[in-house]
Amino acid sequence: MRKSLTLGGVLLATSLAITGCGSSGGSEKALKNAADEQLEVHTSLLEAAQQHQSGDSKKAEESAHDWVDQANEFQTDYLCKGQRNTVSPDEVVATVQSMNPSDVPSEDELEELRDKKDDAVKDLEESESSSDDEAYVTSDNEEFADYFNTSEIQLKKEDGDWKVCDSSFQLF
Repeated sequence: MRKSLTLGGVLLATSLAITGCGSSGGSEKALKNAADEQLEVHTSLLEAAQQHQSGDSKKAEESAHDWVDQANEFQTDYLCKGQRNTVSPDEVVATVQSMNPSDVPSEDELEELRDKKDDAVKDLEESESSSDDEAYVTSDNEEFADYFNTSEIQLKKEDGDWKVCDSSFQLF
């Protein structure tokens, strides 16, 4: 009986931690998740540009249209309503077509960017001025300010979820 209670407690604590319920740090976790997803969305746009540069214009155009859906989903899931903007598929296609090969980072450069992002979201903490529905997340490590171009990022609770309210998360 004791083992099943202990296992049940561990499972409950794990599920609460994963969902961000029942523990502090919901805004920090939301910021980390937003940073992870933002980089993935940017990478998808770069992949569309690579397709265009390799001569597969039709596939690049399809990827650009898919990217618009991905970008809109990112904005809905992670950004405050005031930070969201309408992304035009035609504008994205034109951007992909106009990118120079030097604009698209190599795999090594992308890996370096992922490492910088991972370093930037280490040791996140809410500032003391945070409240139950508004948080200012920061970190003492200098990678945070270098990566996000700011010393703190504002998040607000909208419909029960933490959303990033910072222009550094704009996609387009």
